[in-house]
Amino acid sequence: MVLRPLTLQFQENTVHYFLNEFPLNPYVGKMITLKLTGGQKCVHCSRKISKSFGQGYCFVCFQKLPECDFCYISPDRCHFSQGTCRDSAWGQSICFSPHYLYLSWTSQPKIGLTRKNGSLFQRWGHQGAIAGLLLAEVSDRNLAGLLEKHLSSFVQDKTHWKKMLLASNLLDLEQRQKIESELLDLKKMLLPFLEEEVKKLGREKDVMLEGKNKDFSWPVHFLHFPCNPYNPCNRLQGTQDFKDVTLKAYPLEKTLEITARLEAIKAQYFLFKEGIINLKKYFGYEYHLEVQE
Repeated sequence: MVLRPLTLQFQENTVHYFLNEFPLNPYVGKMITLKLTGGQKCVHCSRKISKSFGQGYCFVCFQKLPECDFCYISPDRCHFSQGTCRDSAWGQSICFSPHYLYLSWTSQPKIGLTRKNGSLFQRWGHQGAIAGLLLAEVSDRNLAGLLEKHLSSFVQDKTHWKKMLLASNLLDLEQRQKIESELLDLKKMLLPFLEEEVKKLGREKDVMLEGKNKDFSWPVHFLHFPCNPYNPCNRLQGTQDFKDVTLKAYPLEKTLEITARLEAIKAQYFLFKEGIINLKKYFGYEYHLEVQE
């Protein structure tokens, strides 16, 4: 089997993880063995490779696929109008479809964007956000990127992985109210700047701001990630006493194997007492996963 991104499903705001359709949530808290078997394959074309690019691609796919182009990560730099898009049909289908601008809470508020016909919850689950709300619906990815870049001068658009993993997962009522209040206050502060930028760009018809239409209004949503007690996902944000999980990367590329208790899953991370494995680093690796019942 080739290691690919974890997929997500949601039930009552709980994130359920799957690895190549194999459900992982039932095995949080159990001993597992994750072993790299030595080979690597491109996650797109399945070509055998000795080195991957991006997140598990061979060099050829990394150079030619539109989803590997710089503009997909930085949509404000879209070059479709210059006739240099790697795949114009893909660009029309993906980049010229409606997108959402959102605020999420990873370890602190973060601005981001995602496709409308995807899922906000999927996006928040992949980035490890414990809460989020919608800011606007935008006609295309480039415009969403331009607006995101503008708003990033007021709120961050990057996630610090350690702080994200340490953000409290089991929130009491007071904590939920605090996060909800901060997100709502930030939205209230940002919307006038967003509206002003939309007018400067002359794109009023291409943006629907949250709250401007009674049929387009979103509350703050909260997500819960699968965790054992006494690990970073369950501790209060800001706590420094993390005795149960080591917040350092586990060197799987050196050891090739880990047998340990899976303490938690968050974003694309496996959390063990022995260390944390960022699965993105190993996309394309052939692997074997065994669970000790």
